Amino acid sequence: MAYVSQSQLVAHAASSQAVRCALSSLGLAVLSNTNNRPRLMADARREYGSALSLTNLALRDRNHYLRETTLSAIMLLGIFEVIACEAPRSLTNWQQHIHGGAALLEKWKPHHTQNLTCIQLYTQLRIDLIANCLRTQTRVPEPVIRLIDSARTFATDARVEADELVYLMIRLCDILADVTAAEVQDTPQIISRAWVLDSALENWSRRLSPRWQYDVCQIPHHFGEYSLPSQYGGGRYHRYIDIWACNVWSYYRSARMILNLLIRERILLCGAPLPGHPDPIHAATRNIEQLSMDVFFSVAFTVDFQFPPHRAGPSAVRPGGFLSSYSVLWPLYVAASLQTADSPLREWAARRLEYFGRHMGIGQALVMAAAVRNALPPDKLSVFNYCQFYRPQT
Repeated sequence: MAYVSQSQLVAHAASSQAVRCALSSLGLAVLSNTNNRPRLMADARREYGSALSLTNLALRDRNHYLRETTLSAIMLLGIFEVIACEAPRSLTNWQQHIHGGAALLEKWKPHHTQNLTCIQLYTQLRIDLIANCLRTQTRVPEPVIRLIDSARTFATDARVEADELVYLMIRLCDILADVTAAEVQDTPQIISRAWVLDSALENWSRRLSPRWQYDVCQIPHHFGEYSLPSQYGGGRYHRYIDIWACNVWSYYRSARMILNLLIRERILLCGAPLPGHPDPIHAATRNIEQLSMDVFFSVAFTVDFQFPPHRAGPSAVRPGGFLSSYSVLWPLYVAASLQTADSPLREWAARRLEYFGRHMGIGQALVMAAAVRNALPPDKLSVFNYCQFYRPQT
């Protein structure tokens, strides 16, 4: 398994009151959102406060701060902010929790990277960290990068391939951080770095082993509301071997969408042709449109439709539920933001985000839906306005 399993969380809860309180806060928050019961959210926040206090106590105790349960509690507190999202405050709190987790990783000793549960906790945390770095256009903390190689005790070929994507996404965060901080003023250099990285990402996807392959299937008729509009290939969806595969592909697509947006933006700003690229804006636009569609085709997999079972794998997990929906939020938000205001795809994506918010209890999804519907300024969610420099043709 790439991530901490339900049984591992249960084991952590049995030995840690902080984890028990954090899990209780999550459950109450989901129930509050899915049943529209604000009083339950008040109860959830009390449990959250208890979990936070207990975690802070553990962090001050040399016998507790390096335990698996402490990092587990920190991660759960971050997830609570996604569930009970009140942007931008919840995004700030979420960011503080994951940076707290990164600071804890800096204290890890060698034996932690020999422990499967610790590695799984690290894997989950780095996903959140990279997502936040893409959102804020900042660099990935150095301790997280250093642990990639040392955490390969239980490495499989699949994990090594996933780690290669992580390294590429770290390079993307570096480019975005340089642009945001104006450390690189040379526009052609930025375009060149982005183009080289985009090619590296595409080559990575072409070299992947069969473990990551997905099928293009038909959605059952009675789940038609999850089908894309007919003019966009409605009725199809991508079916993956497990949630991990869906997540890996979703973040790969997010990275390339952002890179191609950056390429378009810089070309439009400098207005100069690129040697060896006769029509770079058209190429970037085509990439963005295809990558967006692939994200949309992946959404159905994240909802449990009782689809026929797919190929079994070593980390096979049924599609659907909180975990898969939680991890597809940002890729879906980016893809949705790239559609024109009157696009059927934009409306379809907003409805899917609302489904995640109201039926799966993920409050952040409702905030994203509001931004997609232009009811909330996009800078409340991300430093980069994904649609400022890009509008596909209708």
